[in-house]
Amino acid sequence: MIPRRHFLRGLGGVVVGLPFIEALQPKNANAAGYPPFVIFMRQANGCAQDTGDEPERFWPYELGALTPDGLSAQTDRALSVLGPYANQLLAVDGLNYAFDSSGCGHTGGSTQCLTAARPTDQPDDGPDLADGESIDTYIARQLHPEGVEPLTLYGGKTGYSGGIGVISYRAPFQQRAAVTSPFNAYMDLFGLSNLSPEALEQLKAQRKSVNDLVRSGMQRLLARTDLSKADRERLDLHFTAIRDLETVTACELPDADIAAMEAMGDGYDESDNVIAVVKMQMDVLALACACGVARAATLQVGYLGDNTQYTIFG
Repeated sequence: MIPRRHFLRGLGGVVVGLPFIEALQPKNANAAGYPPFVIFMRQANGCAQDTGDEPERFWPYELGALTPDGLSAQTDRALSVLGPYANQLLAVDGLNYAFDSSGCGHTGGSTQCLTAARPTDQPDDGPDLADGESIDTYIARQLHPEGVEPLTLYGGKTGYSGGIGVISYRAPFQQRAAVTSPFNAYMDLFGLSNLSPEALEQLKAQRKSVNDLVRSGMQRLLARTDLSKADRERLDLHFTAIRDLETVTACELPDADIAAMEAMGDGYDESDNVIAVVKMQMDVLALACACGVARAATLQVGYLGDNTQYTIFG
């Protein structure tokens, strides 16, 4: 049986998951690909489509296969910006949620998005909650070690009760709180949030990477003679990705960028910061799946009815 994960364990209890490495699998294992993972992303407020006095500006003009040239040419459609990825897209129209919400449609949509369960009004006049667990919870129960929850991240404006975790549910009426800070998500990912403040400050002062903390294990792994060229390329990409994300979250950037990050402070839900924060959260998601730390994850952008104000070309 293939182990669910392989890890490198380093100083201070830091744990780094490894990508799929053929040499670490049993001889009778099928090493044809990576272990499965799934990421669900929801952007609040739906899309610009023909509803009431709202014009149609989202869907491609015709049903059928999407092509890069065809989709890119439809410049008055929102999906045209994804033209280069058209061969990897499915745009599914005509879906309707099974249950009405006692509040607004944004509430009912967010509760049913991953649960397919009836939204139930709460007595405290808060938002509806779903009467069921979400599918990321079910998948994590099948693919994660026992007790390891799905990764739940959030970017953008916050709303009701902090507006956090509105699509992920542990169980009926039990919303899962999401992590809003990319830096905190990264720290949790590698167990760095468990280090003592003194150890963490020492780590920062020495400007060490997580890779440095597992270097001895990394060197032993790379010294194996049974690693294939593909295995070595995966490991190189893996550790490079870890370092690249650290560079972003640690603000090892040009002075102007560092100043901008410092000025942001805790303003992760400020309109001007939303796009930058969401990109960082996407990097964390990609790294978590590549490291084998998460097989089920969610990213929500904006709360039930997002009111982010985007400034585009002035």
